[in-house]
Amino acid sequence: MSEELYARQHATYRTTHESIIIAAKKLMAEQGFRAMNMIELASEAEVSRATLYNHFRDKDAVGIALIQFEVGELIAISSESPVDYLVALSQFISTNTALQSIRNTDPELIAKVFQPNGHDLWREVGEVLNKKLGSLAPVAVLWLLGQILAPISAESARKQAMSILNR
Repeated sequence: MSEELYARQHATYRTTHESIIIAAKKLMAEQGFRAMNMIELASEAEVSRATLYNHFRDKDAVGIALIQFEVGELIAISSESPVDYLVALSQFISTNTALQSIRNTDPELIAKVFQPNGHDLWREVGEVLNKKLGSLAPVAVLWLLGQILAPISAESARKQAMSILNR
């Protein structure tokens, strides 16, 4: 198989995978994770059920992939100022529609998924925060995890971020 053909197939796979994730986030925001089903997801993503199951074996796998996607977005946030960086992270968490839905419809998932040591993703988040914030990273992680349960405004985030960084 030529490299060009492989690259096109890989790009198609990634595009389909991402469209499924985006559709899952939309459905999850509308109806919650537990109420979402794979048939609706295939329809929303505009893929066949066979294609959906080629990408994800079940709804839990979709949920994990969505979390990985969202954490990847979180990790990609950058800013010159540590305060602006923390505010951006805070607002990403506080305004995330999928998290909002989980808080409202499936709160027990929060305890399962968002434990700091519950998944390798948190190690990645920790590494990024360590690079940006040094010894204050553990405090920032706890602060951000708290916002999963109780979102805050940008103004509050700025005040609290300044407080954390002025320790």
